[in-house]
Amino acid sequence: MCLILFFCIYMLHALKGLKINTRTKRGIRLLVTNDGTYKRRLRERNLCLLRSKINLSFWKKKYHERSIDEKLKIIPVYILTNYNNSPYIFHENEKQVCYLFLCPYDAESMLNDIINSNGVRNARNIKIHYLDMQKAYQLINEFLLLKEAEKRNAHVGKNNVCWKLMPSSRQIQNALLFLSFKKRSELVCPIFYVDGYYLQRDSKDIVPLFFDVEDLKAAIEKTPLKRCKIRVLNFVDVIFSDNHKKFGFIPSSKSVAYLDRLKKIGVRKSYF
Repeated sequence: MCLILFFCIYMLHALKGLKINTRTKRGIRLLVTNDGTYKRRLRERNLCLLRSKINLSFWKKKYHERSIDEKLKIIPVYILTNYNNSPYIFHENEKQVCYLFLCPYDAESMLNDIINSNGVRNARNIKIHYLDMQKAYQLINEFLLLKEAEKRNAHVGKNNVCWKLMPSSRQIQNALLFLSFKKRSELVCPIFYVDGYYLQRDSKDIVPLFFDVEDLKAAIEKTPLKRCKIRVLNFVDVIFSDNHKKFGFIPSSKSVAYLDRLKKIGVRKSYF
């Protein structure tokens, strides 16, 4: 009975909402760019029983609840491809290796070295393509699983390709300035942060981890933090640990700008 009564009240409210008076009262200065748009918005407002906008994104997963691979999607990674857009394979210690570059300029340097050393006639056959770190993380995980299977059966890993993450050579040098001699030998892929510097995401304090120390310094300059100490973490340690909920990743601004240029010239994203 109550449900029927509620439905009748709602329908009455809806019928009233369909009656739209487009005349404006005197003394009110109303700017309407399009009469049809104004009528539609007024109708939507009148039909809303709660008279307030409802945030329909409430169902989205909060940032601190996201899995590590979801957080990695914003980070661009660069690879070298051959004439048929397959990964360019290198050989290290009788292993097939494909490099995943965090820095596009390191990828460019490697590309130039290949052309100069091998005398590639058609340099256009080797290109720089991109993918996101989420895909790179999946590829590395698949390789690690195959490596575990190789221990049980040597024939499994015979033709496997090793996906090797290549940190920015510039950021490696920057990281060494903030590490003790003992910690330097343990460094694989540096990311930078500052104690006490947080970003608000979904009402939670998130510690931003920067891939570029220059971006971190620029961000800190806009805050009241003074004499803050820059700290370094191993990116690989973070993504393969369970302690990532409080962290967020900030890709290098230079890498993002380079990616934008690639997209403008029509370089396709790689999906292998």
